[in-house]
Amino acid sequence: MSARVIELEKVRKSRNGADATAETRRDRLQPHSDGLPLADGFVFWTGATGIRYIHTVYPLLTCPEMPRANVMLVKRDGLQRRVLAVLRPAHDAPSLNLADVRKTAAQLGANEVHLHLLAGSDKQMKLVEFDLRTAHICGQKSGDTHH
Repeated sequence: MSARVIELEKVRKSRNGADATAETRRDRLQPHSDGLPLADGFVFWTGATGIRYIHTVYPLLTCPEMPRANVMLVKRDGLQRRVLAVLRPAHDAPSLNLADVRKTAAQLGANEVHLHLLAGSDKQMKLVEFDLRTAHICGQKSGDTHH
């Protein structure tokens, strides 16, 4: 999986309409030279503890293979986002993780995959999963993307 540095101020401006040309929006969707699609952006999801977790957002159909990570399956309708599931695929093979995520997303009706890749260990991934699940599945928050 490749990484790309994103200037958050430019992202904020583009979401607010400033500097948001059609070419800029189109460039974000073009594939990297390694064939992985670019993410549609980043969102923060707040856990039950109040901790904010940054997630990379991919449309379901262009989500790349993923390492073991925290995953939120989201139904996006316009500007509204609703969390349908919080997962932690545990395969060592990134292709199997993607297959599991796509299958579950299709069953639930999700159209976005939000990946949190910053948990450093299995224990941290479990804590992040529990925090986000408690806030967004048990508590049923919706649309909490930038808080």
